[in-house]
Amino acid sequence: MSSAESDGNRQPGLIALCVVMLTLAVVSVALRCWSIWGSRTHKFGYDDAFAILTLPFIIAESALIFYWISLGLGRHSATLPISTQLAGPKIIFAAAYLYDACITLPKLSVLCFYHRVLKRGATWVRPTLWAVGTLCASWLIGSWLATTFQCTPIHASWQAVPDSKCFTQWKFFTGTAAPSAVLDLVILLIPMPLLWSLHLTKGKRLLLIGLFICGYS
Repeated sequence: MSSAESDGNRQPGLIALCVVMLTLAVVSVALRCWSIWGSRTHKFGYDDAFAILTLPFIIAESALIFYWISLGLGRHSATLPISTQLAGPKIIFAAAYLYDACITLPKLSVLCFYHRVLKRGATWVRPTLWAVGTLCASWLIGSWLATTFQCTPIHASWQAVPDSKCFTQWKFFTGTAAPSAVLDLVILLIPMPLLWSLHLTKGKRLLLIGLFICGYS
C-alpha cells in the first residue's frame, strides 16, 4: 500500500455531510414549530408530533457518526489500531435502531398529515391510512427485532464468536429495505386519485401532484 493510500483522509467530507444533514433537519423542525406557533388556524397535530419526535433520533444518530469519525472513520483501516476498528461494528449495530426510527417516524407524520387534509375525501382513505400506518409500525418493530437477532448469539453482530450464525448481509438489507421502499411508494400514491379528481385543469392537477411528490421526497 502506498503512503498516499494509507494517509488518505475522508473525514472532512464526512463531517461536512453530517453537519449539513443535521442542520437541515434542525432548521426544518424549527420552522415547522415556528409556523405552528405563529398560526391562528393550524392546531398542533399528530403529524407535527411525529415530525418533532424524529429529531432526537437524527441527533443521536449524528452523534454516533461524529463519535465514529473521532475514532477514525474516514481514514484507511491500515492507519488505525485494532481496538478502534473493533468499535465500528458496535456503532453500526446501535445506529441501526436509530436509523430505522428516522425513516419510520416521517412516514407516520405524512400519514397523519394525509388524515388531517384528506379525512373528508373518499371513504377508503381513512382505513387505508390506518392500514398503512400499522404496516409502518410493524416494519419498525420487525426491523428492530431483525437487527437484534441477526446473529446467534446476539453479540456475534459486533465481534467474532466461534460457531455463530448470522443472516447474510444481502438478505438482511434486502429484507428490510425492500418493504420500506414499497411503503414509501404506497404512501406517495395514496393521495393521487383524490388529487386527480379535483375540478382543476389538467396542468394544475399535475402541478399539485408534483408538489406532493416533492414534499414527500
